[in-house]
Amino acid sequence: MPTSPENRIGGEAFLAIEPEAPWDLSAWKLLTARLDTWAEAATTRLAGHYACRAGCHHCCRRIGTLLPVEWAALHESGVLAGDSGLESELHPGEPLCSLLGRDGNCRNYANRPVICRTHGHALLLRNEGEGDAVDFCPKNFADAVELDEDDLIDLDRLHEDLLRANALFLKASYPSRLEQLWPLRVEWHQD
Repeated sequence: MPTSPENRIGGEAFLAIEPEAPWDLSAWKLLTARLDTWAEAATTRLAGHYACRAGCHHCCRRIGTLLPVEWAALHESGVLAGDSGLESELHPGEPLCSLLGRDGNCRNYANRPVICRTHGHALLLRNEGEGDAVDFCPKNFADAVELDEDDLIDLDRLHEDLLRANALFLKASYPSRLEQLWPLRVEWHQD
């Protein structure tokens, strides 16, 4: 979802907004733990149908902005952005994520944003009036395996859960500024 320029804020500007309580990432951690558990089960259930593996980086495009809760999780980890020098077969010429190491592995895997945790998996896209669609990395499920509902990430529901985790983060850490900070997206990559 594109963000309007007036809703974008740089990382330093976000840090300058004094929290009223320590950052509370607990809702985001619960969401990502639940997503990681689902991903592990799906990968096990569909063993042999995933081409994704450690070092596969072809979906790791640069993310312009993040929700404040995800930006805070990355910032707290202390892993700095870099340049891996890698390129993607799927998106030639596009810059890749600055968290990639030269080996193609994420240098901040434990704190990666939700979008990164969905790469490769089968995503259920609900298109009102057009019917639902399923999308996944073209390197996965090459043998046209039939996917069950348990094998799909409902992207609308995941977005709602992520927005809820962000709201809880802002409400706990910036309670008097919740309405002001709610529409903000924090710049991660500046191209």
